[in-house]
Amino acid sequence: MSSSRLELIDKAFKKMDATGDGVITIEDLKRHYDVSQHPKYKTGEWTKDKVLQEFLNNFQADTDNVVSKSVFTLIILNGAPQRILKSLSVALIG
Repeated sequence: MSSSRLELIDKAFKKMDATGDGVITIEDLKRHYDVSQHPKYKTGEWTKDKVLQEFLNNFQADTDNVVSKSVFTLIILNGAPQRILKSLSVALIG
């Protein structure tokens, strides 16, 4: 694995971990993830919290509903599905 790819993953994690506590939570996502363009949010089918929860679930959040840096990194390195990578790029804009 190239060091530049690991640095990019680290940067993404740090941006999403808004509180700097070493895990990503829904509260962290609320600061960076603009749900306004999510299709199910636009139709009113899902609330903002539901969109954020589903995004978090993509990373197999543990029972505390958090994603650790190690899990985040493994999911990205192991070929995260395109929908996750697209959501991640949207979350990191801004």
